[in-house]
Amino acid sequence: MSDRGSRSPKERASNERGTKVPKAPETRQRRISRAEREAKRQRQIRLGIGITAVALLAVLIGFATWDYVIKPRQVLATVDGTRIRREDYWKFRKFELYQQMAQYSQFSQMVGDQQQAQQYSSLALQAQTQMNDVWGSTSVNDATLQQMIDNIIYVQSLDDFNLTITDEELELWTLNQFAPSEAPLIEPTVTPTFVPERAAWATQTTEALTPTVDVAPTESADSLTPIGGASPSADESPAASPEIAATEVASPIASPMASPEIGGATPIVEASPVVTMEPTPTMSAEQARTSAETEWQSYQTSVLSQAEMSVEDYYRLSARPQLAQQKIQAVITEEIGQTADQIHARHILVATEELANQLYSDITGGVVDFVTAAAQSSTDTSTAPNGGDLGWFSRGVMVAPFEEVAFATPAGSIAPPVQSPFGWHIIEVLETQDDRALTDDQISQLQSSAMQNWLTEQQQRLSISSVMAPTPTPASSSFVPPIDAPPVPTEAPVIPTVEFATPEASPIVTEEATPIADTQATPAASPVATEPVAPVASPVMTEEATPVASPVVTEEAAPVASPVVTEETTPVASPAVTEEASPVASPAVTQQATPVASPIATPLATPVATQAASSATVVVVATPAPDSTPVTGVSTPEDCYEASPVASPFASPMASPYASPSASPMATPSASPVPCATP
Repeated sequence: MSDRGSRSPKERASNERGTKVPKAPETRQRRISRAEREAKRQRQIRLGIGITAVALLAVLIGFATWDYVIKPRQVLATVDGTRIRREDYWKFRKFELYQQMAQYSQFSQMVGDQQQAQQYSSLALQAQTQMNDVWGSTSVNDATLQQMIDNIIYVQSLDDFNLTITDEELELWTLNQFAPSEAPLIEPTVTPTFVPERAAWATQTTEALTPTVDVAPTESADSLTPIGGASPSADESPAASPEIAATEVASPIASPMASPEIGGATPIVEASPVVTMEPTPTMSAEQARTSAETEWQSYQTSVLSQAEMSVEDYYRLSARPQLAQQKIQAVITEEIGQTADQIHARHILVATEELANQLYSDITGGVVDFVTAAAQSSTDTSTAPNGGDLGWFSRGVMVAPFEEVAFATPAGSIAPPVQSPFGWHIIEVLETQDDRALTDDQISQLQSSAMQNWLTEQQQRLSISSVMAPTPTPASSSFVPPIDAPPVPTEAPVIPTVEFATPEASPIVTEEATPIADTQATPAASPVATEPVAPVASPVMTEEATPVASPVVTEEAAPVASPVVTEETTPVASPAVTEEASPVASPAVTQQATPVASPIATPLATPVATQAASSATVVVVATPAPDSTPVTGVSTPEDCYEASPVASPFASPMASPYASPSASPMATPSASPVPCATP
């Protein structure tokens, strides 16, 4: 009974009868045809392709959604509820890089230095490369994002100053950026009347910048100076003699034009041309606006399209924040006048309190003066060379701890050391003055400081979140002196003085001697040689060389400063010429004497004797003489003697084939006259 319900009726009947019901035979599996198998495979392939396509499409849709929907809408920063999305960052960053690229390209064309031009071109190419990689990038430039945050602060703070910007005002301001400078669409802000001190400074600056044209007076032809390279005629006295140079012959310093006496052209001194600038016709308001609109359309095509920025984007991201900043700055800086309470102080900056206290004790105790201590110990390299002088400055320029102590110290006093973010200061107040006039640089510095202080307060007051890592405001690495601090003195480079030896003059030629002037020589313009000139012939010759000082001279021919002279003439020969002396220029020459003055003159060409006088020749062999007495000989072939070689200051080693080109200053041949052979 227990298994009654678990068995079928047939099984129970079979068990009762003792018989077993046979099982039905199993059916054979049906054979599948090839066509059916192929069709099944095709269905599986299509199913796989479909699944793959759906998955790939899902991936593509996901990437597209990320690139074109999610990533551009990612929030990079929030400023008091206003969001800065990545897409706006891409537009602003590309616009910023395009401006940098244009500026660097312009700088590369303006500078004259090739190396600087290449550097600017490299920076322009770098900015262009970065601009092409901005769109779609996930990287963020901290400076650009911070600028966008500041722009939102300017726009949001308009209500705090009861300021508004209408669409018409924004459009006019934008067009004014492209209007001609001589015809602006918006009237510029009127500059307040200068106080007397600033008015005087402005007048001095205008006078210093006004160019002056100096017109040289017209000179007559008689007053002109000859060119130094001009060659005088044979009957003229050269410029070698100081007596002649001091009288009729002009100074050897040549003028640009030659003198008529030398055969040059008559000079014409023309005054500098005066360029008359014709006034530019004033443009009308309609013409100015039309020109601005044309430039604005060109700017949209060339710049905004490159930055993928629409006109609305430009208004929202760039134009409106700039206009808001200008309006807020005008309100904040309107309290900055043209004068302010100022002090003139100097300081010493050191790293430790111990050193500051020691220096303070030494200065106040008279051990060392303040200027010396600043030059030796101050770490402020910009003011230490000046004794720590900071010049005149007003409030709002220095850091707070420094400013509080400096303005609380009376003039002529030294304050105890005070600590600032840069170190320890010892401050000496030299002068104080109420309502002292501010320079333009000081006013600009005060305006920038006021705007920066206000912006810092707004950044701390508003709720700002950003993807940038929060970092503290970086402190300046070094102390920055006020803008009107005295500049650091620069040492002028020491140029070594090169002294050139001035050749000594030849002995004085007496009136009896009449040396023949060389008509081929070109006198130099200056009697003072610019570099040492060695004598042509050395007065001391080697024993092997016996130069012939004077060529063959007939009785009729006048001697050319020859040591052998006739009884009628007794020239004073050069008594002694040292190695330093150069027989170049004569300091005193009479009117009859016309010596060759050029230290670089061509070798003197002595006249060659005629055939009629060739039989009566005098050969003079140069031999140093111990005294200044010239040797006088007879004009016969049998009688000739050695003469002093110093008698002829124009002897050249090339004048005679018998002269040795190298002279030995150590050899001292005999001074006694020696007969020479008869030719």
